[in-house]
Amino acid sequence: MLLAAAFAAMPALTASDKVDFSTLDKTIQEELKITNTPGCAVAIVSGNEIVYAKGFGVSDIETGQLVAPDTLFRVGSTSKSSLPSPWSPLQRRARWT
Repeated sequence: MLLAAAFAAMPALTASDKVDFSTLDKTIQEELKITNTPGCAVAIVSGNEIVYAKGFGVSDIETGQLVAPDTLFRVGSTSKSSLPSPWSPLQRRARWT
């Protein structure tokens, strides 16, 4: 979320813009190490265009399969905690009997 907020204030980019994402790359790699996360895929979209897409680490620690920008991850139960939040106001207004 913090990363998304930081990029929200940036001016619109296009894929042809020359942007140095090396600091972002380093930050992501450090975060993976600190959190003991095997891998992730990151994309930055400006308007309707993907201006940055990169995979970091591995998607399978047993096989060592590297993460690519288009790697699909199993979300599993991680989405359960985020679902109630947007629905809470609707639930409070509803009259459940």
